[in-house]
Amino acid sequence: MLHNLNHKLSIPTWVLILIAIMISLIYPKFGLNFQPYITPLMMALMFFSFLNINFQSLSDNLHHIKKPSEILLIVHFLSPILVLLLKPYLDPQIFLGLIIAASTAAGVSTVFLSSLFKGNPNTALLITFTSHMLAPILIPLVIYIFTRQVIDINYIAISFTIIKLIIIPLLLAMFFHHFKAYKKVVPYASKISSFILFFVILGIISPVQKFLVENIKLTFLLVAIIIGLTTINFLVGYFLGKTKEEKITYGICANYKNYALASIIALSNFEPVVAIPAAVYGLVNNFFLIPLQFFLHSKK
Repeated sequence: MLHNLNHKLSIPTWVLILIAIMISLIYPKFGLNFQPYITPLMMALMFFSFLNINFQSLSDNLHHIKKPSEILLIVHFLSPILVLLLKPYLDPQIFLGLIIAASTAAGVSTVFLSSLFKGNPNTALLITFTSHMLAPILIPLVIYIFTRQVIDINYIAISFTIIKLIIIPLLLAMFFHHFKAYKKVVPYASKISSFILFFVILGIISPVQKFLVENIKLTFLLVAIIIGLTTINFLVGYFLGKTKEEKITYGICANYKNYALASIIALSNFEPVVAIPAAVYGLVNNFFLIPLQFFLHSKK
C-alpha cells in the first residue's frame, strides 16, 4: 500500500509549487479556504520534515555554531544593508516594509526544504530555531538602525509561533521515532511534505492576491528587488559551505524568510501598505524553489 502511495506522490515538487502559485493568483477564492488552516498545515509540514532529523547529530551540531552564526548574520543583516542602498528611490513606507521583511527570521520551512533538496536538516533546524529565538531582539534592532523607527514586538506571539511551528512538531517527531511505524513512514515523509506545502502556499498567497493586483506596478518593482536580494543571499550562503550538503543548507537558510512573521509585524505596527513587501517576499520565495530545484539538479 505504501509503495503504491509513493508511486502516486511522484509529482515533482516544482510542479506542485507552480500549480499552487498559479491557483493563488488566478483563482484565490479556492486558496482562501485553506487560510484558516495555515498553522496546522505548517505543523504537519514540520512534523514530517523532523522525521528525517538525526537528533544525535543535532545535539552534536550545538558544538559547531561558528558557521551557522555566519549564516544568521546573512539572514538578519545582509539584505537590509542592500535595501539601504535603494532608500533614495523608494517610498518611505515601502522601504520600511522591505527592511522588516529583509530582517525577519529564517523560514521554518528551511528544515523541510533542506531535507527535500538533500541538504542537512539538522543544521537547518539549528539555524532557524536560533534565528527565531533571536528575532525579538534582532528584528527591532535592525528596524531601528536602518529606519530610526522604534516598534513594539509582541514577544508572546513570537514565542507561541516558535512553540506551535517548531517545538510541538519536533517533540512529536522525537516521540514517533520510538514506534515501529517510523521506519515505514519516513521514506515517504518528503513526498507527503511536498503535498502539504502545496496547500500552505495556497493559504499564504491567496489572501494577498487582490492587494498585489491592485498595486501591479509596485508589485513588479518589489518582485525585481526581492529576486535580487534572495539570489544574493542564496549565493553567499551557498559559497560559504564546503561540502555539497553544507552549500545547499546554508544557501536555503540564508535565502528563505519567515514572511508570515514579517507580515504580522508590519500589520500590527504600521499601515497595510507596509506589509506588501512581506507578501511579495512570500511570492518570490515560493517561485524561487522552482529554479532552485533545477540549479541543484544541475550540480549533481
